[in-house]
Amino acid sequence: MAAHNQSEGLLHLAVKRGLVDPKTAAALLPLRDGRSMAVVLVEKAGLTPEVVRQLRDEQKRNSIPGRIGPYRLTEHLGNGGMSIVYKGIDPQTRQTVAVKLLSPKVAAYGLSIPRFQREVRSANEIDHPNVIKCLDHGEINGRPYQILEYMAGGDVATRLQSVGRLSSHEAITIVRDCALGLAAIHAAGMVHRDVKPANIFLDAHGSAKVADLGLARHVEPEDQLTLPGHCVGTPWYMSPEQARGCEELDGRADLFSLGATLYHLLSGQPPFRGATPRAVITAVLTQEPPAISLLCPDLAPELVKTIQRCLAKDRQRRFAHANEIAQVLEKIHSPSAGSAVGTVTPLPRWSAVAWLTRRWSRVRGLFSARKQQHV
Repeated sequence: MAAHNQSEGLLHLAVKRGLVDPKTAAALLPLRDGRSMAVVLVEKAGLTPEVVRQLRDEQKRNSIPGRIGPYRLTEHLGNGGMSIVYKGIDPQTRQTVAVKLLSPKVAAYGLSIPRFQREVRSANEIDHPNVIKCLDHGEINGRPYQILEYMAGGDVATRLQSVGRLSSHEAITIVRDCALGLAAIHAAGMVHRDVKPANIFLDAHGSAKVADLGLARHVEPEDQLTLPGHCVGTPWYMSPEQARGCEELDGRADLFSLGATLYHLLSGQPPFRGATPRAVITAVLTQEPPAISLLCPDLAPELVKTIQRCLAKDRQRRFAHANEIAQVLEKIHSPSAGSAVGTVTPLPRWSAVAWLTRRWSRVRGLFSARKQQHV
């Protein structure tokens, strides 16, 4: 049965990659006759042995181990830089969870285990609705794992890839939520150091939560997992002081990254670009990003000013606290003074129609008055 499932999985992967069309795939299963699907794909579907080997490697990477600790795994969600993420079920609560397991290659070298463990510790220190919760953690065969709350909406980077750019309504909502989450992280004495679309997740209702505290660092000097003078983070969203390897980072580095993320969500491109990561870092240190007002001419002036202030090279010119950004974005998002953070107050369709009707009546009145004067 296991061999049959593996064969079907390999065939499904070939179809998913566009190497075999569905009609051909349906005809291939009966042709196995005891042979492996890899052989059938070479002999009957015309795939090269090298392509089949790559498919088998990918299948092996994405295979679901069945259980990790007491958690039953149901789906492979993706691979990160140092971990594999599965969808799973908590056997006690029947709750859907995300299971993050350190990849075997990374675990073998042991270099990222301290970072993985720090992520667990950092997540356990934060309890906020806009920061992904760590529900449990453990170790299996020398590989640490985390149990995280499951985010049905996926990550924002994937959403960006599918739509190109977000509406100002959606982008403001996401970044405002993240600002609130970052405020909680900073209040706990930590700097995230890797704020970017791939580390922002959406729940089933569209609320955004900050994830991946693996690079989070306490402001206190004794937290020295990163070597002095070494920059960590993602170049496209990294603050200038972070790019220089500054040891005395504070929450304003995250606010720069949050501004870069908002820029990307609205324009469809990161504010700083280059052919290599080193070229991007040079741009972060020496260049100003293309004016967001030119890329998105319909943005509210206050939103443009907010992005510009976040992306100031001098951190003294940025917002001092993440809550300030949340408040500014809430005011842009919901102009009415009484609306609460987390609610949206869009202009009702009927009120827009009424405004146009009144405007047209006024214009007609002016034309009529001028006509009477000429008569």
